[in-house]
Amino acid sequence: MLSSHQRKWRIAGLLTLGGCAALALGSTVLSWQTWPVWSMLVYWGIFLFLLILTLYIAVVDIRIIRAEYAVMKRELFKETLGDEALRKALIEGERRMREQTRQNDEHRD
Repeated sequence: MLSSHQRKWRIAGLLTLGGCAALALGSTVLSWQTWPVWSMLVYWGIFLFLLILTLYIAVVDIRIIRAEYAVMKRELFKETLGDEALRKALIEGERRMREQTRQNDEHRD
């Protein structure tokens, strides 16, 4: 399930990626010979900024996914092995198995 923040981050990432694509495709149609050098630097500076922003958004999204995974993993542990009643039942079952094994070994001798 995506939170509203994640949805916003992903939309922003798609918009910045779309901006990069539009600038990259637009550069193929533009006649760069008539442009001053400063305008080319601004154009590609905007492209570079959008590209870095896109990568930053992707890294933040990956970190959020990892954090959510860690939380879910911790909750699952608490629900299963972290539950005190289950632990006691496992210890009791192990004790019974040892007793049963010991009894079987005594009958063999």
